[in-house]
Amino acid sequence: KNNRVYIADGNQYFNRPGPRIVDSLEILAEIIHPKQFIFGNEGNGWVKFAL
Repeated sequence: KNNRVYIADGNQYFNRPGPRIVDSLEILAEIIHPKQFIFGNEGNGWVKFAL
């Protein structure tokens, strides 16, 4: 819809239950609301894919 594509490390953050669930939620928050949430995961846990 808005030509926004993001790539996240699903193997590390989204495919397994465990203590990284908080990191996974932070990544989703940064992607969905980038102006409200800045946790510093961009470039490390996820990247914006340029079209």
